[in-house]
Amino acid sequence: VPVDVGLAPLTTPGGSLTVAAVREDTARRRAEELLRRSEARYRLLVERNPGITHVSRLDATSSTLYISPQVEGILGYAPAEWEADDELWVRLLHPEDRDLALAANERLITDGEPMVLDYRLIARDGRVVWIHEETDVVRDEEGRPLFAQGLLLDVTEAKRAEEAQRTHLRQLAAIAELSQMAVAGASLQAVVDRAVELVVRILGVRCVGLFEVADGPRLVLRAGIGWRDGVAGRAIPVGPEALTFLADRAVPNADLASVPVAGPLVRLLADHGLADGITVAIRGRRLLGILGAHVGADEPLPPATGELLGSVAGVLAQAIERDEADRALRERERRLAEAQAIAHLGSWEWDPRSDRGVWSDEVFRIFGLDPAAGPLTYAEYLEAIHEEDRERVDRTIRAALANGGSYEVDYRIRRSDGTERVLHERGRVDAVEAGESAHLTGTVLDVTELRRTEQELERTVERLRRTDAERRRLIGHLVRAREEERARVAADIHDDPLQKLAALKLRVGLLRELTGVPRQLDQIEAVDRTIDQVISSLRNLLFELRPHTLDREGLAAALRELLQRTAEDHPTTFVVNDAALDREPAPDARVICYRIAQEAIANVRKHARASHVEVVLVSEGGGTRVRIRDDGVGFDSEQIVPTPGHLGLPDMRERAELAGGWLRITSAPGSGTVVEFWIPSWAA
Repeated sequence: VPVDVGLAPLTTPGGSLTVAAVREDTARRRAEELLRRSEARYRLLVERNPGITHVSRLDATSSTLYISPQVEGILGYAPAEWEADDELWVRLLHPEDRDLALAANERLITDGEPMVLDYRLIARDGRVVWIHEETDVVRDEEGRPLFAQGLLLDVTEAKRAEEAQRTHLRQLAAIAELSQMAVAGASLQAVVDRAVELVVRILGVRCVGLFEVADGPRLVLRAGIGWRDGVAGRAIPVGPEALTFLADRAVPNADLASVPVAGPLVRLLADHGLADGITVAIRGRRLLGILGAHVGADEPLPPATGELLGSVAGVLAQAIERDEADRALRERERRLAEAQAIAHLGSWEWDPRSDRGVWSDEVFRIFGLDPAAGPLTYAEYLEAIHEEDRERVDRTIRAALANGGSYEVDYRIRRSDGTERVLHERGRVDAVEAGESAHLTGTVLDVTELRRTEQELERTVERLRRTDAERRRLIGHLVRAREEERARVAADIHDDPLQKLAALKLRVGLLRELTGVPRQLDQIEAVDRTIDQVISSLRNLLFELRPHTLDREGLAAALRELLQRTAEDHPTTFVVNDAALDREPAPDARVICYRIAQEAIANVRKHARASHVEVVLVSEGGGTRVRIRDDGVGFDSEQIVPTPGHLGLPDMRERAELAGGWLRITSAPGSGTVVEFWIPSWAA
């Protein structure tokens, strides 16, 4: 049983005594234990609370009476420092939040208004810590203010998340605005300028630049903020390796400096004092440009820089490619219009149900109309057609509308200036619904000059036909005249010189029998041999002048006989292949083929030193193709010099072309020669 003992001295006449009072103390002891336990539980609760619990005086600096130990982990100052320094809270307030926090503390003191406020404190290590404070006044039983008691919570991460969310929303709004500008048809320059402005506004950086990739390769500043005068539009040479490096990922300035070929860009950033930053690629089907945000060495780079630049770059890539596609489309439309003007060919569309049409500029020009007036209605279109062609054109178009498919029609129009033009129209029915066309497309071609040219061409062709017929008649007459002259000369040689030589040979034989002198006999033998040689030469001449085999047996037989005679004097083998000669050429064409081949074989005999000759005859293309190939020494076919007194290779070609054919010669030193020609068969 706990007791409380009190002792007191007492002096009496009988001596000194001690007075003792013993009181049972169970209830007080229990109350004290309960209070101790309660205080322990409260301290445990306070110290385990993630927030900072404080008790402060109701003064201008909110000087600390008590503050929980958590304050040291959050702000770096121990509770004892807070309790010893009455102005510590005021000094730690962020300059931008000091007035706001002191005003709230003043209202707490004077008006008893609870202090519920978010503000920033500067921790011992320089960190900025966001604090959410809820503090109220503690009063006694009679309502008199005693002190302030409250809770401080570290909401830095929540504030960062909140700021990140706001930044994200601003980024989304910026991307939406850029996308809307691009879709609405704003110029590319307006889009890129606005993109740079939005990046600067959202990130708060000093410098933003959009460089487009040009040939070279080079980077050209297309839009930017924070650059010196003269940088915009200036080409910065960079290597392909730099572009490849930039195209892969978001590149910090420090990494960019590690690429040697990116030196000019790095120097440009250094000249502007831009030590930190991020550059991202604007990439579509190829690298279109780069977008960068940059700050100085003592300026913070926002954490969301890379994400924002990447999103903006994606929109810019679409805008740039759309602009390129639009410019390419406009260029194609311009070229199409030029091509239509050059070709006098226009395109049109027509909806029969609404009677509304769309004409290209060339259709208006063909009809002699002003494009500003709009296309004609169908009735006006028919009215413009020549009255003799109007019904036929209307019938053709209505038949296409009823049956679907395509149509073509030629007709004449009479323009407002009185001129008449001839048009060729093609149309196609794209869809047919319930027997009526939904849409027609087509072209109209001004063929006035073409028809005039065709008529003139027909007259010219007719004149050429008559000229060609006359030419062929003259060539035939010339060929026959030559051959008749050759035949007459051959007959004269046969009837006179050969007969006389034969008689001379008989007389020489008689003379041989009358003399017995050996020396005279030798002379007579020599004369006899000479006569034989002359007779042989004359017989060969007769064959060359007019081979009877050509008329009796045809071209192949005559060429075989010619080659046999050639082989008698020269050790040459030959072959004549006429398996593909389906029909014998007409007489005049046959003679021309033989004479050209005869000259070619003569050239082989005189110059080629060939051991084999092949002749191929083919019926081809309404004529005869002849190929003569030898394995002789060959020559440079590009340097053919005519030999006086001979037909010569150029004359062979001229003879073939004069007959309406062609001749080719293929040769090279040491590779033999091929003479190939084609002569039309006039009879066919």
